[in-house]
Amino acid sequence: MQYFFSCLVLFLFGHLISAVAVYLNHRFLLHGRLGRLPILKKLKRLHALHHAHAYDEVRNDYFEPAWVKAAFAVVLLGVCFINVSFSLGLLSFGLFYGYRHKSIHNTDLDSHFSIHHRHHHLVNPRCNYSGIYPSIDYIFGTAAKQQKE
Repeated sequence: MQYFFSCLVLFLFGHLISAVAVYLNHRFLLHGRLGRLPILKKLKRLHALHHAHAYDEVRNDYFEPAWVKAAFAVVLLGVCFINVSFSLGLLSFGLFYGYRHKSIHNTDLDSHFSIHHRHHHLVNPRCNYSGIYPSIDYIFGTAAKQQKE
């Protein structure tokens, strides 16, 4: 039982760490000064296109280049050798984020998560960076007051 509990805690911690990493990436790289670095300019430009066309049509073209996905896979594999539960937690957030982000842009237009995300895209790109967990924005002080549009 103790082994199960420790695996569960490590899994949840991995999920949380991945969620915070995505928030920090979105805030400081895709919307911040880190995106000005030569190696990262293309990512920032692709993210700007994502903002410009976020709700134009059904979106299936998410902007992560193959090298970003490969880097995530290498990190995930490396962490897996250290701790499988933590690694699965990281992976769980990536899969959940992909599913929620796609639904927020395509079919889920009325949930609190969707309204939070749409505010970032359509009203003020300097807030609501977390994407799918508004609580992270509240913790870091970047949440905007929500109003249904």
